[in-house]
Amino acid sequence: MAEECGKDQVLDFNKKRLITNLWGIGQKETIPFDKNCIFVNSDDTYGWRWDRPSPVPQTGQTNISPIAPSVCVGTDPWGGFSTSEYLPIRIKDINSLVLYADYIYSVVPSPEDSQNLSYDIWITDTGNPNPSTPRQELMIWLNRINVPMPEDKRREDMSDGYNTYKQYAWENYHAFILDVPPKPGQKTHTVDVKKILDYLLNKGELKGEQWLALIALENEVWKGTGKLTVNNMDAYLNGTWVSCPAVMYSNA
Repeated sequence: MAEECGKDQVLDFNKKRLITNLWGIGQKETIPFDKNCIFVNSDDTYGWRWDRPSPVPQTGQTNISPIAPSVCVGTDPWGGFSTSEYLPIRIKDINSLVLYADYIYSVVPSPEDSQNLSYDIWITDTGNPNPSTPRQELMIWLNRINVPMPEDKRREDMSDGYNTYKQYAWENYHAFILDVPPKPGQKTHTVDVKKILDYLLNKGELKGEQWLALIALENEVWKGTGKLTVNNMDAYLNGTWVSCPAVMYSNA
């Protein structure tokens, strides 16, 4: 087993990157770094655990920002890393894109916690993203608990053929939400991202010349404790598996 705990920790393994991603903690927030970890198990499962007992807003903000431990495939939209030769890809060149997740909450968040589990998909205006690159964020929430959304930003419900999502959007953010709480037991989720992209293209929210750069599966955590173990997260893009099961790993 490999495990890394604390801020800005990563584990790279076969075309994936695990990130602790504690970006949302406030400057005066006390968080136990030894309880915020990413791991790859000997049976090739992987995941993360978190403990955020006393969230504090970042300096100059009034709202709590989330932490977001995650597994990523593709190219960092800020130009930080790349795990796949298939991403970025122009949206107009995507003929099919289906995401699969097989996971279990090894420690289920409590009813008092505030968090979600979601795909976080980053879209850029260039195939060579850097910190100044314009970006759009497409999120597909698999579950949530105590994360309110602004009802004035609510759009029509939308189905990808597998699930029907509540849609919210503003500025460069698009969220498609399954409004169910996290539950014990092994879960699977399939999403036809191509249908969602086509929907946004038809609405004029995206352009075919833009690039899909990064796909992440993450828990956004505003408050609480939990542990997620991922049996597999994979992307099937234009008839090709973008990432592979975990078979080796290293510190980045």
